[in-house]
Amino acid sequence: MATITSKEAVALEEAVETPVEESLQAPTEESLQAPTEETSVEEAPVDDTPVEESLQAPTEEEPVEEPAVVEDVVRPSVEVPEEVSVSKLEEFLSNYLREMAPRVPMTDKLGAMNQYGLWKTLESVINSDSNVFRDDFKVVLKYFSDYADSSFGPRYIYRFSEYWEWSTDELDVFQKLINILLLTADPSKRAAGLKQVDLSKALGVGFTDAAKSNIGSFFSN
Repeated sequence: MATITSKEAVALEEAVETPVEESLQAPTEESLQAPTEETSVEEAPVDDTPVEESLQAPTEEEPVEEPAVVEDVVRPSVEVPEEVSVSKLEEFLSNYLREMAPRVPMTDKLGAMNQYGLWKTLESVINSDSNVFRDDFKVVLKYFSDYADSSFGPRYIYRFSEYWEWSTDELDVFQKLINILLLTADPSKRAAGLKQVDLSKALGVGFTDAAKSNIGSFFSN
């Protein structure tokens, strides 16, 4: 049997007395952390050029086309009838009475066009067949008599003549006819009105032979 020396006994006691906790202690985060090296990062140069400008492709300036000028087409607010029947004539004169009434907004150009439309309608009446003329002319006289204080009266019927764009000869005949109508429209004053106008002279220039015959025959009967 082997014997233990005194030195060996002391060493054995020291080994037994060593605390178990110290030998089994878990490693700390600092002991496990990998060593790091400090590295310097160089900043990349900053491009101050705006993105849109740097990416935009060069373009050539295209010529700007001027918009085409479109002139406003003014049409008469009172349409001239295609046929001079009593019903069509009454429709036209009623429309004229409404459109050309006092205090109705009206441009100079449109007013002149409506006046020209009245002239062309009256021209058709006085140049129509004698059988048609008499009935139509009675309708015209009635409107000039009934609405003497409105569109067909002397205060308003001569309007817009300064803006007349058509033949001055037509304007002259139109105004002569208007003067005859104003003097003879009222049946009660017709005889007195005929004494104020010389029909043969008034109808002498600008009126057709058919118009002279129709108007002369109407007032002589």
